[in-house]
Amino acid sequence: RLVEDEGSFKRERWRAVQFINPTSVLSTIVESNESGPAFLGWPTAFLLSEHVPTRPSMSAPQTVSGRVLFVAKPGFVDTNPIGETGLSIFLLDNVADLPSPIIKGGIRVFIGHDGKVFIENRDAYTSQLRFLPKAISQMAVHDCYGFSVTDYNYEVQLSVWTDRCAGQAGDHAQPTPSWRRTLNLETPMTQRHRYVIVQKSGDAAVDCLVQDLDHNAATSPLLCSSVVFLLLMLPLLNFFQSV
Repeated sequence: RLVEDEGSFKRERWRAVQFINPTSVLSTIVESNESGPAFLGWPTAFLLSEHVPTRPSMSAPQTVSGRVLFVAKPGFVDTNPIGETGLSIFLLDNVADLPSPIIKGGIRVFIGHDGKVFIENRDAYTSQLRFLPKAISQMAVHDCYGFSVTDYNYEVQLSVWTDRCAGQAGDHAQPTPSWRRTLNLETPMTQRHRYVIVQKSGDAAVDCLVQDLDHNAATSPLLCSSVVFLLLMLPLLNFFQSV
């Protein structure tokens, strides 16, 4: 059962993109400022951050953070043959053409309900440039994981740890020994911050609730300086216009 809890998720900062569900299983995203987005059923929808990418800076990375609670459905069996049912965060250069919920290319950060975690370079050309295809690790199996994804433009870092989420029941809601893993993967550099998409991966056997989901894309110092310069110049421009 997914129990609501007051969190920091802001619906206006994310756009839900829903595609047709060809099955009879309820498959959608239910958004709530209090509990965060719930990804139900098959992965036929995703959340796209409304942040417009700006020119990146070494001192201004972007981060995506939150906590994910996995809820297995009674009577359902995980049929994903490669064991990748969980939460995916995609970092993409372009989102102008997304004809289906199947996200291709870019960088994928994955947190599995079975504890598998990885960062993956998915564009074919990255192997030609000798970037490593994947950084992978294994967490203790747990219902709730906290996570923080940091995109430095030249490198992506994933920190994930066992956590306590609202909605956990029984013994799982009690404090447990903490596991933490940090992964780093070098990535191709881009001219601007990448777009951020959050999506459930796998099949309909596991639903997930993402609590305190936040995308923090700091404005680069160069952009801040430009804005300040323009603000300082406005009075002077108005003076010359009035002469």
